[in-house]
Amino acid sequence: MKQALPGKVFAVGLVVALLATLAALLWGYVAGRTLRGEILVELPVPPSTRTDRERVLIRRGFDQRRHLFLLRERDGNEVWRSRVVLYGLQAGTRPVIAGNLLLVRTRRSSGLHETHAFNVDTGVFAWTGATPRPPLDGTGAPGPTLVLDGVVTEVYEGDPGELIGIHLADGAELYRHALRVSGGTPVTLEGPVIRVSGSPPRCFLQRSGAPTDCAP
Repeated sequence: MKQALPGKVFAVGLVVALLATLAALLWGYVAGRTLRGEILVELPVPPSTRTDRERVLIRRGFDQRRHLFLLRERDGNEVWRSRVVLYGLQAGTRPVIAGNLLLVRTRRSSGLHETHAFNVDTGVFAWTGATPRPPLDGTGAPGPTLVLDGVVTEVYEGDPGELIGIHLADGAELYRHALRVSGGTPVTLEGPVIRVSGSPPRCFLQRSGAPTDCAP
């Protein structure tokens, strides 16, 4: 009986190893795309002419170490043609629907924060907004997102924190103010005025970012 040549055995082993590697990669991809992980964010979509229950979700895949998935569901079925992959989410943030855009504060692999806008109907990427400067004491965190008349104001807590105004249509930066915003400080939109609570409070015109009187 003939014995297998060493070269032939090596070749067969190499093919088997390659097939096993490909199978593992394919399984990793499929598992990562399977939505079995926890839901991190759930945002109801305002009702339009439809009566179906719709929501935007940010959730993990099968592997908890993988990126996050942004998707839209209607009665449990995905609406967008494909899910959006996010590297990371800014802790404590919540997406906002403004007009036909979905605004999500993300975190890049470098650690920098920025806002991404997606078409809420299709999930197609629209623009990337301004990146906040790191707070000096490292206690920065995202505050509320305020939207009025086509202007988005992003609040970042910290010392200093920031108010960043961007154009809703294209994400272009309109203004930026560095100011101390302690964690949990109420920052509210009162008509066209942003009010940062404190003693004394500080107020800014939301559209231009210009300081203004806080008097009622």
